[in-house]
Amino acid sequence: MMRKVTIDGRIYVPVELVIASGIGSARYADVVIRHNGREVVIPNARIYRSKSLHGVFIKIPREVMIEYGIHGLDYVEIVSIKPRG
Repeated sequence: MMRKVTIDGRIYVPVELVIASGIGSARYADVVIRHNGREVVIPNARIYRSKSLHGVFIKIPREVMIEYGIHGLDYVEIVSIKPRG
């Protein structure tokens, strides 16, 4: 599922994917995304909830964004999301 990265490095995950992956009550998740054909593993990614949306936002750490050249408004593909703890 292709998603756009926000300026501050968040990815919106729609409610259908939240339910399917089981991250509804989790605060952290292990996320694998694909950017420009490279798979990026983000262990222990923080999950942010919105009061007005049923989906969630996953924050890409700044050092991961710099290392892999991910910028705001880039598109990434969510490969997998697994709840942590």
